[in-house]
Amino acid sequence: MVIEKILYPTKFREFSLNCLEELLVLKKVGLKEIILCYIIPREEIGFVPFGGFLKEEEEKQREKALLNFENWQRILSERDIKSKIVIKVGNPVVEIIRIAEEEKANLIVVGRKKRTRLSLGSNTLEIIKKSSIPILVYKYAVQFKWQEEILTKVNRDIFNHPLLALDWAESSLRALEFLKNLKSIIEKLSLCYVIDENKIKTWKKEEIKNYEEKLLEKFNSLKNELAPQLGEIRYFLGLGKPAEEILNIARQINATSLIVGKSNKSEIEKIFLGSTSQEIVLTSELPVLVII
Repeated sequence: MVIEKILYPTKFREFSLNCLEELLVLKKVGLKEIILCYIIPREEIGFVPFGGFLKEEEEKQREKALLNFENWQRILSERDIKSKIVIKVGNPVVEIIRIAEEEKANLIVVGRKKRTRLSLGSNTLEIIKKSSIPILVYKYAVQFKWQEEILTKVNRDIFNHPLLALDWAESSLRALEFLKNLKSIIEKLSLCYVIDENKIKTWKKEEIKNYEEKLLEKFNSLKNELAPQLGEIRYFLGLGKPAEEILNIARQINATSLIVGKSNKSEIEKIFLGSTSQEIVLTSELPVLVII
């Protein structure tokens, strides 16, 4: 799928313009238009006694958003990228999903409020859960802890070296198709698969060895198949807790972003078993592209 149109909802937090500018490299692979979107949460302008709205507050927020977006539009115009401004009142999750579908966007880009874990009821996770469109969760500058150190990460050139976390499910294989369209802006592509330590707890050493060999065969076959389209590909096997180990691999190889397939577990399974893709979105300091 070619990324021709992006929906970019924002609350104008720190670095929101930096994130937008980092996306402009996608013009090289087909980007034509960015929908600049600001949703005014209904509860921010509503007043309870009469069930009405604070019209003055709504107009104030609209005017402020419009002025910001007009500044951004000049930057996009200089790069020969079309833009459209959409300002709505309502539920952010519902409106973002609806606008993305109406505008036929190929990608939704959402920001992270903090480095700390997102709550399960957050707008970001709700959008990922309900969207039928790929989503890029982007945090420009992040502080995180790794190997007992507090590190700072500035996420630039995010498509230079993506790491695709494979689980051989349909969504992660669709991610490979998605990456083919980004070939001209990818300098290096890495793939990884993490053997869940809980899965093999009762296995014998020989069974584990055979499993590893089969996985390496699958990786080699995939590498040979994709090399003509994606160039040099590296692959890595890990063992441990999947989300944690995927992040460790990403840090070791200095990946610039992570790509995961959306979990196909039922909601009940997610409650009791968790979701690797969800855990990565919650804990990664890197931008995470979720392929539906």
